[in-house]
Amino acid sequence: PRPPNTGRRLRLCLLNPQDGSEYNVRAREMIAQLFALAGVDVDLEEVDAMCADSLAAAVATAYDGYDGYIIPGSLASAYDDDPWIIRLADAVRRLHARGSRIFGICFGAQIVARALGGTVCSNPAGA
Repeated sequence: PRPPNTGRRLRLCLLNPQDGSEYNVRAREMIAQLFALAGVDVDLEEVDAMCADSLAAAVATAYDGYDGYIIPGSLASAYDDDPWIIRLADAVRRLHARGSRIFGICFGAQIVARALGGTVCSNPAGA
């Protein structure tokens, strides 16, 4: 059974690392389809999480009405120290401190864990 639609359109920000992968090219479409199948009306605004200016603007918008943030997967590793990954982790900490809702998928869940004090590392078994 589908949950009832509250009649209120959710405004969500997709902090999508535009790394050139097919997954990231289609992430917005796939996530929008999931919400539609669940009967939830969403306005999904996509922001390139690798772009410093776009990320800063999205985080500054936290008080302007986003109901939550979604961080999908990436070809990158959440334990790497690339500048954009450090900026994204910092953005997650700021959003968390404000009480913003954050949902991470794969890389996104790992960057949330790292940003909030968890340990993220490579699996020595490679799986």
